[in-house]
Amino acid sequence: MSQSRLLTFEFFSLCTIVFLALCNVAVFYNFNLYLHGLGIQGGDAGLLIGLSSLASMTMYLTASGRITLRNGFLCMLTGI
Repeated sequence: MSQSRLLTFEFFSLCTIVFLALCNVAVFYNFNLYLHGLGIQGGDAGLLIGLSSLASMTMYLTASGRITLRNGFLCMLTGI
């Protein structure tokens, strides 16, 4: 069985898209202001936004190899 590399252009592209999408939500849909409304201050709100992106990238790294045609729909619903 051949070993495939994890750190590929496709993986980095996917991580970049997730990061930019989260930045878009944070800026244009006032996610940062929403966090401030909950009482979370500036630095902590930025940390939460960054950790959300990091959690998504970590899940791609750990879970994407286990997704098959049989469990793909369930994984999609779980992610939603």
